Amino acid sequence: MRPHFTTALILLLVATSTVVHSQTPVLKWEYRYDDGTVNGNDRFNDLKVDGSLNAYITGNSMSQTTNFDYLTVRVDNDGNEVWATPYSGPGNGLDEAYKLVMDNAGAVYITGKSLGSGTSFDWATIKYNNNGVQQWAERFNEPNATVDEIPTCMDISNDGALVYVAGTGPSSWQFPNNVVIRAREHNTTTGASANSLNVFEWDTKPYAIVADAGTGDFLLVNEIVEN
Repeated sequence: MRPHFTTALILLLVATSTVVHSQTPVLKWEYRYDDGTVNGNDRFNDLKVDGSLNAYITGNSMSQTTNFDYLTVRVDNDGNEVWATPYSGPGNGLDEAYKLVMDNAGAVYITGKSLGSGTSFDWATIKYNNNGVQQWAERFNEPNATVDEIPTCMDISNDGALVYVAGTGPSSWQFPNNVVIRAREHNTTTGASANSLNVFEWDTKPYAIVADAGTGDFLLVNEIVEN
């Protein structure tokens, strides 16, 4: 029988002590998500906590009808599930959310790879309000691409106006087997792409993107392979 994995989110409460090495972690609660309808793998990839200690987690979960879907969950301070919202791309195949950010109003933004309809993997970036209701979903696919588009990092501007996503996409036609680091800005109200640019072309990927406060610029951390 195929093994069935569930993911547990565990919040540890550390007792207050003036001696650091004597602090003893105390398990406050444990949250597990299991779709319950299919013998598949459920996995979380990113976690954020708001000022009221609500936890927001994203990843993917196996579905009976649409393969693996994005799954984003809100869990309250007592470990109770408030909402769990899936997203299935048009290809009804593998969809996996990698990154999650939040704005000051409590809205949640996620991004990851999502199988398109005849387009292989695309970027799919989604906004949910604090009640888990989808506000918009924006997909990115390069026409006639031979390389999957896969986002690897995201951040949001201090004023909450723009969300930044970076990852890999298809290279130019001169180097069809390489990938290019791409960065996209999305208007957080409408989801529309405010800007899209190629940052670097090589066999590489970005690891982190950070919005630079007050300038509208962003910082990007990536690796390159040099011979």
